Amino acid sequence: MTDPVRRAAVIVMRVAGPPEIGGGYEPGPLALPLPGRGLADADARRTYFSPRAADALYGDHCVPHADGRWHRELPPGVVMDAEVTAVELLRMPSYACVTGAASRPGQLGYLAVFHLVLPVDAAIDALGRWVNLAPETAGGRATRQAVTDLVGPGFDVPPSWRRAFSITLLTFGGPLRNLTGEGAPSSWDASSQWLWWAATATSFRQFPPDPEDTAARSGLIRLSASWRALVVRDGMAFVSLTGDHGGADPFFPSAEIYVRSIYTDVVLLALLQREGLEAFADTLATIGSRSTQADRLRLFMDDLTEFRNMLWWESVTLHGIANQLLQRLHDAHRTVSLFDRVVNDVQSFAAQTENRVALKLGAVQEENRRLADRLTRIGVIVAIGFGFPAVTVTALGSPIKGITNEKNSLNLLTVLIVGFIAAVLGLLVGWTVTVAMSRRHRRRYRSDP
Repeated sequence: MTDPVRRAAVIVMRVAGPPEIGGGYEPGPLALPLPGRGLADADARRTYFSPRAADALYGDHCVPHADGRWHRELPPGVVMDAEVTAVELLRMPSYACVTGAASRPGQLGYLAVFHLVLPVDAAIDALGRWVNLAPETAGGRATRQAVTDLVGPGFDVPPSWRRAFSITLLTFGGPLRNLTGEGAPSSWDASSQWLWWAATATSFRQFPPDPEDTAARSGLIRLSASWRALVVRDGMAFVSLTGDHGGADPFFPSAEIYVRSIYTDVVLLALLQREGLEAFADTLATIGSRSTQADRLRLFMDDLTEFRNMLWWESVTLHGIANQLLQRLHDAHRTVSLFDRVVNDVQSFAAQTENRVALKLGAVQEENRRLADRLTRIGVIVAIGFGFPAVTVTALGSPIKGITNEKNSLNLLTVLIVGFIAAVLGLLVGWTVTVAMSRRHRRRYRSDP
């Protein structure tokens, strides 16, 4: 029976914690030594990723002290049957912090990264204990307590996270033993059995996969003749196909550093994308009436634009393996379809809001038009109804050369009676004119497209 030589594992989960990071943490990702080639620190990793992806992973390099990631190396110690060597924290964007993500006011969202060395005799069993975060189980509560103790005071795991994401590298000194005795499908070769077992962190007897189901291994990546990778929903595994000779051959020592640095960073990008999209979808469900939440929807669209510019990329490097891993993670998490749904819903809501605003604006304009028509009609009535008798009374009461006598002989009562009759006639004429104007306006309004 061949036991794994390298049993490196990285556990990633979401935690909530204070805005300020202290407690012995250093800025930047964990710097890991590459055999004979320096350190895999932030500067070295930036050369691997595109600037947009590097800024999301390591902080904005154009802004001094714009730290978004921290690390802390731990003294040797075994926690839940695994040796924990270091912990990292990556701050999540503000739009990924939704209701229920924080346990206490003022907490922010982080991705916590734990670097482990699994035991020789029960590597996958220990891995299974580390990924279990279900709060209703004793094992899940134990993992949550261990995480809190390792990350530091003020941090905890949100209730929504029930399972951590695992990245595992297993190498062997000789041929891989077959896991059929452990319940693995006999039609699978040994490498497929180990890949599925390590990626799912689940025993074959606990969840026996259907050997005819091609989707179970759809996340397979052929890295080279020396190793393979498998990506599933909650894990990623790398398994050697050739013997690991330790320090005599630098290939697998370098591969381990790549898994714990670059390929772990790909997982962090995928989880940032997934968490952001899930937060957007949850926020959309709570906006409610689009007509009364126009301002909130506008802010939401601003966040979505930032997300698209900073995080939503399917190509994050010129190197092929990282892009392949990210693509498999997108497939496993269905983030592409979720992104399309969020964008389509936002566009639909925006169009709905614009239509309602246009309808309200049209209603206001129509009401203003009707008010102007009413004022015009009143003006016509006033002008004719009171102007006509005023002229008549003035004419009767004032001598006009060639028409009236030099001395007006009409008494006041006669003038008032004539003025009243003229006022009634003026009002009738004014009303008739305004009715004619209103009918003409309605005919013109109905004929407009």
